[in-house]
Amino acid sequence: MLSNLLENKLVLSLLVIIPVYFLYFHDWEDKFIKDEVTTDYFYNSTVKDFNGNDVPLNKYKNQWVLVNFWATWCPPCRAEIPDLNRFNQLHSKDIKLIGIAVDDKKAVKKFVNKVPIGYTSLISNNEGMSISRSLGNDKEFLPFTVLINPQNQLEMVFVGMVDLRKLNEMLGELRRTKRMDKQGRIKNNISRPLALINLKI
Repeated sequence: MLSNLLENKLVLSLLVIIPVYFLYFHDWEDKFIKDEVTTDYFYNSTVKDFNGNDVPLNKYKNQWVLVNFWATWCPPCRAEIPDLNRFNQLHSKDIKLIGIAVDDKKAVKKFVNKVPIGYTSLISNNEGMSISRSLGNDKEFLPFTVLINPQNQLEMVFVGMVDLRKLNEMLGELRRTKRMDKQGRIKNNISRPLALINLKI
């Protein structure tokens, strides 16, 4: 009976994973090959800080930027914040970490009073989802995280929750492939992004 239950769970998991793979992962691959995913819309956008001030995202051009799209109503978004805080503490000199809340200011302020966020935290309401879609997030997954290199190109993509181990692996991969030196500088031209898809179901 236990084996039948496990088999049923496995079948159900495959029924979820396989459609997601074909509908989403293949879309990503096609977009990268066709160079359809750019950062133009991202850098032309303006979001808000906690005080309601406009923050043009083009101020983050020409540097390593890790952008995390999240919302207070999203459980995996909330769960990954401590690891994002820790990553920022360890590597803020190498990579600028930005959180963009697809949420309203009141909800975000209430949340951060309980769970402090140590990296740059911005608010974009529903426009945040449009920005994430411009970076390839057609299915509007949250959390959704992208790494942009100093040439303002997409370098890596994470769909779903990230943790400190995966973020450190990302940094190691950049240095192993000589995309980044120990000072966080880019070391070679990149004709096509390196996509790291991480979907937790």
